[in-house]
Amino acid sequence: VQPEFGDLVVATYGRGFYILDDLTPIRAMAKARPAANALLPVRNGYHFQEVESRHIESTLSDGRGPDYGVPIQYFLKDTLKKAPEIKILQNGKEIRTVKGTNKPGVNRVWWDLRHESPERPKLRTLPPGKSWVPLGKDSTRTLLVWDIDIHSGLLGPRVVPGTFTAQMNLGDETLTQSITILKDPNTTGTMADIAAQEAFSLELRAAQNQTVQLINDLEKKRARMNQLVTRVPDKKLKENLAQLNRDATQISAQLYDIHLTGAREDAFRNPIRLYGRLGALASDIGANGVDFPPTNQQREVFEVLRAQLSKVQQAYDTWIKEEVSGMGKALSKKNKAWALE
Repeated sequence: VQPEFGDLVVATYGRGFYILDDLTPIRAMAKARPAANALLPVRNGYHFQEVESRHIESTLSDGRGPDYGVPIQYFLKDTLKKAPEIKILQNGKEIRTVKGTNKPGVNRVWWDLRHESPERPKLRTLPPGKSWVPLGKDSTRTLLVWDIDIHSGLLGPRVVPGTFTAQMNLGDETLTQSITILKDPNTTGTMADIAAQEAFSLELRAAQNQTVQLINDLEKKRARMNQLVTRVPDKKLKENLAQLNRDATQISAQLYDIHLTGAREDAFRNPIRLYGRLGALASDIGANGVDFPPTNQQREVFEVLRAQLSKVQQAYDTWIKEEVSGMGKALSKKNKAWALE
């Protein structure tokens, strides 16, 4: 049994070995098997950073390591109708929700030591000139930004090592358990450095969410205008709707690459826009920042992007106030069913 993590390691007579992660709940239940629902003790977690190793080809004998973060185990006396959610609290404030399972006995979920992820946009219109791009059953499509430098930027910011609380609500019953996250002993960054990284990442996430909100709002209005153009018989209103849609498309084009179809090659045809650039910066600090604070260059780039986002927000607000409002009134006056909202 590995003493620090409580993992059970079993070796065979050959060259194989197996690892059962985290005996903490088994040890707890050996002392007192719960007679009712219980959130079991959580072992200490580590704010580990990845270490680059030499590249070796994968083989059929490759093993699989545990998920990153800390395992949270809980005991359920009976099957629940609905899978429970485990809320992660910091100083009483909810920072993350992890979905659990509802089977009787011991259930295990992992918390990856991150805050909630940035919101994801839902596109409701097609790329210009590409009517063959499909929409899903809900009439939306996913905005796929294929660049590998952006993927990690779509994850939530990592927390600063410290004490947290896992909370699970089961109807009238609330179960809690303390979680301690320790600093990676192999890194030289200080706790203040990690705190600066978290604060910067949270600012980035706020900017990402603002961008996604703008994209979603524009997509809903553009989709509605596309519907109305086919229904409104008045030629002048049709022309005004078409112009309104073109103006909205120009604003959208500053937020994301409107030509993306979902094909990977699309990512290399046009420059990435604000959504992708913010994601790339978030990835840079969140995936490659180790335990160091943001660099001066990262902060400067963020200020440039934040200024661009502010201009787009102003353009959107002006478009809503001066164009959409008037158009909406004109449409509603003709027919209440033609409302833009």
